[in-house]
Amino acid sequence: MRKTLGYRFFGIGKVPPVSRAMLEDEGIEVMDEGIRVTVGYRHYKAPGKRFSHKSTRGRGSIVLTRRRLIGFAYSHRILNVQLDDPRFATLRAHLDQPSCLAIEIDPSVFHPDQSGTVVYRFYTSKAVALLEGMERAQSS
Repeated sequence: MRKTLGYRFFGIGKVPPVSRAMLEDEGIEVMDEGIRVTVGYRHYKAPGKRFSHKSTRGRGSIVLTRRRLIGFAYSHRILNVQLDDPRFATLRAHLDQPSCLAIEIDPSVFHPDQSGTVVYRFYTSKAVALLEGMERAQSS
C-alpha cells in the first residue's frame, strides 16, 4: 500500500523515535508506518464517557516485536500489550479484508472501570504477517 502524503512529507504516522529505539532492542518482527488506523467503540462506557457507536480515524503505525504488540495513532500509543501478558490471549484478531487487521478488545480486561468493545483496525499490506505473528504468540 502506498504511504500517505502526510507520512512521506511530514512523518505523520511514524513510530516515535523514543519508542523506536526500545522496539528495535526487542527485535522487530513486523512493522508498518504511515498507515490508516481506525478505532471503533461499541456500547463503550468509561468514567465521563459513553459511546453507543463511535469511530475515529487517523494515521499511525503498528509493530510486532518478539516481546510486544504496539500500535500508534498520530504518535500516541493506542495499543501496547506484552506477548507474555495473560491479557494478550484475550485479543481477538482477524482480517476484515486482505489488507486490514482488526483487533477487538474488551476494555474491562485492561481497565476495570470500562466496558463495551473497542476495535482497532490497521490498514496495512502486512496484515497477514501481523495476524500470523499474533497467532504464533498466542499459541505458545
